[in-house]
Amino acid sequence: MNFEIFATPALVIVILMSMLILLLRDWRWTIASLAIQYLGVFLLVGVYWPFSLAVVKLVVGWMSGAVLGTTQMSARHTHADEQPISSVLFRLVAAAMIILAIFALTSQLNQAPQIAEISRTTFEGSMVLVGMGLLQLGMTAQPFRVVIGLLTVLAGFEVMYSAAESSIMVTGLLAGINLGLAFLGAYFISVVDPHEEEQAE
Repeated sequence: MNFEIFATPALVIVILMSMLILLLRDWRWTIASLAIQYLGVFLLVGVYWPFSLAVVKLVVGWMSGAVLGTTQMSARHTHADEQPISSVLFRLVAAAMIILAIFALTSQLNQAPQIAEISRTTFEGSMVLVGMGLLQLGMTAQPFRVVIGLLTVLAGFEVMYSAAESSIMVTGLLAGINLGLAFLGAYFISVVDPHEEEQAE
């Protein structure tokens, strides 16, 4: 199956979903956005890896989202934050600046010998995921959102790594790290008081 035709749509999916994850405060929509984001990661990784390896990213990503979503549901963290418009605008502008900086610098960075063999779409998708994940990590102390940020950063690394190497052992290791982060996040979500989470936001 030729995934190259899906590379550009996958980049659009990654950009839109990573922005929604940053902007949305309802955990249900965040989990849904994460699931669609992993679909974009799967399509980007599928450009370089065989289908049987690339689909691991999709399955593991959905499993991680299911673990976090189930924990959120059982912990009854059902409050939907009514955030001020200034907070939404700040995150939107910060995300837009990161994305614009990545697109502006891609042409220069793509001339480096180590990066020349990686397609521009793959490189941009990887950097968007890493940048948006780091932005998420810098803007919250909630365990749920911290884990989502870490999973997004790791997904960006996996997209970049897929262009350089296709190893079954490393794929399994990264899958274990993803699931480990999800279970660790589930543990912290279950032990943190919801009122403390509201103050941490």
